[in-house]
Amino acid sequence: MLFLQNLQLTTDSNINFLYFRYKYFQALGQILESFAYFKNYFDRFIAHVQFCLGNDGGKTPNYKGYYKEKDFKKAIKLLKIEISDNDIDNILTEAHKMRKNNPVSHASANILKNSDFKRTDILNSINDLHDILEQVSSLITEKRQLV
Repeated sequence: MLFLQNLQLTTDSNINFLYFRYKYFQALGQILESFAYFKNYFDRFIAHVQFCLGNDGGKTPNYKGYYKEKDFKKAIKLLKIEISDNDIDNILTEAHKMRKNNPVSHASANILKNSDFKRTDILNSINDLHDILEQVSSLITEKRQLV
């Protein structure tokens, strides 16, 4: 709880930019762009939370520490939110898969070749990631009230 006072999401211009771009592309109905920005926002948010809770031990948030799927899953599970470990695994596996296949985020651009790709899959992934953020936000709110 020592680092909770350092949770400065409102003053992080990068995280605000990522969220703005997510909402902008969402409003335009450009789902691939919207997902790319939301996933980056999600990753940066989690890096802030891990830093503020003292889980990554650095002097600043470790924005590069959560790109590996395995590390990301472990970090989310350490928070002990009200989403099962199995659901966290599934949500993050799907989100990482989409990022790796999204032409906005990755050169492979495999989503464009995948005939099974559905717009609803990306929207569902955003909703699932949003659910994790809601749980994490509640956790941070509770811990801040204890300080």
